[in-house]
Amino acid sequence: MRILAVDDSRVARTVLRKILGELGYTDVTEASDGEVALNLLRMGRFDLVISDWNMPALDGLELVRAMRGSDALADVPVLMVSSEAYTQRIVEVMNAGAYGYIRKPFLASDLRAKIVEVLKKSELREKVDILDSSALAGQLDEIGLPELIQFLTTCRMNGRLAIKTAGGDGAVEVRDGELRAARFGSLQGEDAVFEIARNGAGSFRFLPGNDDITTTIEAPTISVLIEAMKRRDEACRTA
Repeated sequence: MRILAVDDSRVARTVLRKILGELGYTDVTEASDGEVALNLLRMGRFDLVISDWNMPALDGLELVRAMRGSDALADVPVLMVSSEAYTQRIVEVMNAGAYGYIRKPFLASDLRAKIVEVLKKSELREKVDILDSSALAGQLDEIGLPELIQFLTTCRMNGRLAIKTAGGDGAVEVRDGELRAARFGSLQGEDAVFEIARNGAGSFRFLPGNDDITTTIEAPTISVLIEAMKRRDEACRTA
């Protein structure tokens, strides 16, 4: 797999290349900012871009927007690197088209998990593009529930996300890409989303549809996703 590592810090690029090498990814090209990265992307095919956010000339968010605005680069997955916690800015870059993000500092195991997640999103995106949304299925340890919902939001999907975990079954309803309802065991609404995200394991299958439902989630989807991410990571730290 050919990876483009983008960061204005030479030290950060060296560290990232070293970690990628430990994970078995040796075909890595470096770019010192978004403009350099965009030129390299236009000259050759890359399978994954790992980009820092805060850079001169063209920052990570602007790079993602430029890529998504180009027919040739629209489908290249981007993993954003940021020192920020879960904020509106993180959701902004995800909505702009990043396939995932990882917070500094991170371990090799963290990066491995995020690369798997980003590539899974890329696979799901291909299925949506060929209008095979019924084939959207997989494991929650490959792509977390918040990231999966964010993906459905970006694609403005309608339907039910059926969830199966060791702790029980559940469902998340989306309409026009927005969270409308959820259940997990006896839990309803946002609490159900938080509990599924906290569990972090299980399987999912997306069932397209636009049936009438009883709304149990009134909060903005972005707010629910940020809180779900926080609670999931808190559960991981205390496990």
